[in-house]
This record gives sequence, C-alpha cells and structure tokens, in this order.
Amino acid sequence: GSLEDLWAFNEEVVARAIFDSAIPVISAVGHEIDTTISDWVADVRAPTPSAAAEMVIQRKSDLIQRVTTAEDRLASSMRSRLGEFRVSLNYQAAALKDPRRAIQAHFLRLDELDSRIKRGILLTLRRHRVNSRHLEELLQLQNPVDRLERLWIEMSHGLVRLRQGIEGILKNKRAMIEGVSGRLNSLSPLAVLDRGYSLTYRLPEMRLVKEAREVVPGEQIQVRLRRGTLTCDVAEVKENENGPAEI
Repeated sequence: GSLEDLWAFNEEVVARAIFDSAIPVISAVGHEIDTTISDWVADVRAPTPSAAAEMVIQRKSDLIQRVTTAEDRLASSMRSRLGEFRVSLNYQAAALKDPRRAIQAHFLRLDELDSRIKRGILLTLRRHRVNSRHLEELLQLQNPVDRLERLWIEMSHGLVRLRQGIEGILKNKRAMIEGVSGRLNSLSPLAVLDRGYSLTYRLPEMRLVKEAREVVPGEQIQVRLRRGTLTCDVAEVKENENGPAEI
C-alpha cells in the first residue's frame, strides 16, 4: 500500500502495544518491500499476509505428524503409567488380605473371647460359691446351738474317754491289788489255816498265844480254824523243853 495507508503502523501507541503484548505477534503489513515500525517491534515479520498465514497455520501433513507423534507419546505414557499402576495394584493386592479371612479371623477371635469370658465367669462363680460355703461353715461354727451341740458331743466323747480311762486305771489297780493280795495271802498267817493248822487266842484280850506258859488252867482261849472258831477252857498246861508245849 501507499505510505499513507501504512502510516498507522508507524505510530508509537501501536508499536508499544505490539511490544507489550503477551501474545506473540507477526507483522505482515504491506508487501515485502514495505517496512514499518511495527515490523521492528513484532516477534516475527512476514513479507506478506499470506506468508504470515502460512507461518501461523502449519501444513496438514505437519499437523498430522505432530498429532501422530503426540498420540504415540500419549499411548506410550499411558502404557507406562498403566504398567506402574498394575505393579502397584499387584503389590497392594498382595499386601491386602482377603476380607473373608479377616472376618473369619475376627469370628475366631470373638469365639475365643467368648470362651474366655465364660470360663472366667464360671471360675468367678466357683470361687464365690466356695467362699460362700466357707462363710456358711464359719457362721455355723459361730451358731450357739451348733456350738452347744458340738461341745455336748465333745463332752460326751470326753466322758466316754474318761470312763474308759478310769475303767482301765481301775482294772490295772485291781490287777495290782489282786497281785499284792495274792502275795500277801501267801505270806499271811491265815494261809496256814488252809493246811490244817489253827491259831489260839487268849480271852478276853484276844492275844495270840505262842507258848503254853502264856495261859493257866481255868482261862478261856479261842481257837481259830480254817472255818469257824472254838472257845475252850484250859484244863491243863504242859511245857516241853525239847518240843512245843501242850495245852
């Protein structure tokens, strides 16, 4: 175009707007021989608007190649990510337990706890029962009626043991007395009477007469035999020097 047509692209405000634009700007004003300030401040200068369009819009084959490359890269990235996800999933699946096994383990744990609780309750009840029985026995021991009955039974047993002990002592003493009596009887002068001898006593003092001269004629004497006694009057007294005296 003419210089007048292109002068708008030489203004400062346009140049600053192009320079400050965050979007890349292609300057394609006029023909290839035409130059403006906008061409110097733009990011890219195209000789003609058609050339600018070709810069902005790439060829179909290039776009198809870029899309194909992007698809290949996307597929490769997706396969890689899927592989990583598969490895992670396998690892997590190996680490993750079967929920049915976990539930079964919880059921087993519950059964074990239930059994332990039942055993604990039974043991506690048994201990309380034993303690109750012990306390009941203590209460029965402290019951005055039961104590009197026990004391009466103990006293009865004591009396029986005492009676048995006394009877045993009496039996032993009786045996001892009989033994001593037997020995005394064997040594007693009265035992001589059983062999046919007699004892003579002077009356009335009942003094044993050992010699004939201890009495005089006319006195009374008593003769003790094995069975019974005889009261006699002394008629005559004879003394023998070499033998016993005769009455």
